Amino acid sequence: MSPAKKKRFDLARLPAATGEQLDERFQGATPLRRLFNKVFPDHWSFLLGEIALYSFIVLLLTGTFLALFFDPSMAETRYQGSFAPLRGIEMTQAYATSLNLSFDVRGGLIMRQMHHWAALLFMAAIVVHMFRVFFTGAFRKPREANWIIGVLLFWLGFTEGFAGYSLPDDALSGTGLRIAFAIMLSIPVVGSWVATSLFGGEFPGTEILPRLYILHVFLVPLILLALITVHMGLLVKQKHTQFPGPGRTNHNVVGVRMFPTFAMKAGGFFMLVFGVIALMGGLVQINPIWLFGPYEASVVSAGSQPDWYVMFLDGSTRLMPDWDLQIGGYTIPTGNKKERKAGSKCTQRDSAGGWYEGAELHSVYFPLISEFSGTYGGHPVKIRIVYSPETKLTGKFEGGEDDTRVLLELVHQTAEQVSTVIAR
Repeated sequence: MSPAKKKRFDLARLPAATGEQLDERFQGATPLRRLFNKVFPDHWSFLLGEIALYSFIVLLLTGTFLALFFDPSMAETRYQGSFAPLRGIEMTQAYATSLNLSFDVRGGLIMRQMHHWAALLFMAAIVVHMFRVFFTGAFRKPREANWIIGVLLFWLGFTEGFAGYSLPDDALSGTGLRIAFAIMLSIPVVGSWVATSLFGGEFPGTEILPRLYILHVFLVPLILLALITVHMGLLVKQKHTQFPGPGRTNHNVVGVRMFPTFAMKAGGFFMLVFGVIALMGGLVQINPIWLFGPYEASVVSAGSQPDWYVMFLDGSTRLMPDWDLQIGGYTIPTGNKKERKAGSKCTQRDSAGGWYEGAELHSVYFPLISEFSGTYGGHPVKIRIVYSPETKLTGKFEGGEDDTRVLLELVHQTAEQVSTVIAR
């Protein structure tokens, strides 16, 4: 009897065989095929949401690197690092490790600056993306939930930005924490308890930085990641909106398939966003904490200001009338007496801050108001926002025009109308 022939190993069949074995166990071929066949509209305005997503990925990567070297302790230490002007100065361990990241850790400074630029780009992309969704009416039924998730992503990004901004404990971030402590103290009845509990005593306390660190590197990123996952899942389930064109209806999407075309484009665009952020991190200085020094109340300048996306809080504070409410023997803080007495007229900056806040609040509630008032049905391919005395802002379908020009017209037209509504 001749011995049985040994089965020859076919290397070319290995990927297919592996896929077959995995599919027999996990039945993943059908859902993956459906996902790979998902069609994405090929229009530049959809890149805005992708910029936010890719900026978030850069934030995760750079933040992981920074977390390896940063110590959020508020314990006092004497700086002995490479930056000579501050050598021998008493400071917190948080500020000392931030300086070490900037001057002694290889690649630390570019990572810090990339992280900060990516955070600003993340918030800017979210805001502009929400403008695109709002001005084209893409928040309408059945996409109200995804709009609310987008608003939550903005506010979580806002919270995450404040927490990260406060961690270095330099003069600028210490000023922000001092303002936050004062705001907590102004809460009626429980203000003192809330402030001292979160800070671990009177300002500056001993616990606020470690708690903000956990919030910044763990809790908020986890919630952001979960919401982004749900956001993308709803996007796939409900399909993209699109501008009118040949073969486009309210029940289909005309564009390119996810794999391979969209996947290749998305990969290239991610590398482009990453490259721009890296270039800015390497060439454009931002938040030079070594120039500010450790936090001391006496060194805070009048020019101290937070990142741009907090400007509406400053504007709304200036806009608020000089009122005080007395309820049950407690004063409810509503305005800024000192600023109001300094000038009786509302400045252009006041109006700008109030418009920003009003537009933000209006955009949050507008989808729900429109839905329950019966203003809208489903979402057509494209809408133009128009003014109506009965319902303030409504939408009507108009097709056949150049989409980019219409989008720009919508931005201009709706901004004027929202300002008129707020002014009333």
